[in-house]
Amino acid sequence: MYVRVIGQDAFPNAEVFSTATVSHLKAYTNLFSSKHFKIYGLFQNDHSCFGFWYMFHYSKWGIRFCITPPGLPDIGLQFINASEKNTTRIGTHKDIFELIANTILQTLPDYTELTFPTEFQDMQALLWSKFTITPKYTYHLNLKSEVSVLLSEMSSELRRSIQNFNYDLVHISQNENVTVVKSLLAQYSKQKRLKLSTHQCMALMEIYRQFNSGILYTAYTHSELVAFAFFKTDFNKAQYVFGAHATNGNKGIVPNLFWKAITDFKTLHFTLLDFEGSMIPEVERFYRKFGGLKVIQFCATRFNFKALIYIWIKRIFRI
Repeated sequence: MYVRVIGQDAFPNAEVFSTATVSHLKAYTNLFSSKHFKIYGLFQNDHSCFGFWYMFHYSKWGIRFCITPPGLPDIGLQFINASEKNTTRIGTHKDIFELIANTILQTLPDYTELTFPTEFQDMQALLWSKFTITPKYTYHLNLKSEVSVLLSEMSSELRRSIQNFNYDLVHISQNENVTVVKSLLAQYSKQKRLKLSTHQCMALMEIYRQFNSGILYTAYTHSELVAFAFFKTDFNKAQYVFGAHATNGNKGIVPNLFWKAITDFKTLHFTLLDFEGSMIPEVERFYRKFGGLKVIQFCATRFNFKALIYIWIKRIFRI
């Protein structure tokens, strides 16, 4: 096995990985500069690609960073492990993660912070390479359940909000025109300090829509946009990306915005909604009310003394 950076002309075969996944890769390469955003392919010795992941590289104050791409929930790691025996499958998994660890270290970053997809729970090979492994959490909602079951699993507060919601006053629907959310997004980002700028958020939505792998939901009262939520889709899974709401709006609008998306996703035969996760207490409480399964995802960090000084300065001066 070996690793090499792959360009847009050498994406993994869509027959092996889903067409939507390939669309996402194309979207990201259009959004980010190739200098910063790099896709790393996993190859067998016969030069066939069996997996990939992506990382974002940049420098600030003379410190080299290697991180999860801004605005994305994880590094998108996917690979095919065809081993049938459990011992062989585990061994192959560790070999791949050792290869990933070595590739990261070869880029000579001063600071590394990478979040892995939830399906990868064995981080032992990264621990062996002196990475610190920290748990993060998200919620997965099983969309194969009947609507009545989804409602029964919710918190009573959320269920009442959905059942008593007045749809005559608020219009919630899918929206093909992402430009309508720009003003609300700009206002919201100033208050909440989103990871992406308004321009980057708009560009990400446009590109997802261009490759038919993103769905926007909007909520209007009296022709005024009061909330929106944007989701990316991949094969049979939907994942919340970001959204915004008016600070003086009806508190029941956002839960019903998500509920509209959930019922639509069931119609589209999606089997899973990933709430993308958050370590912010009030956001976690909101996701928890939908009754999904709490899932761990791991973040690998490693930094040297130069980066540690930067972290101290950032915390002291809050920059």
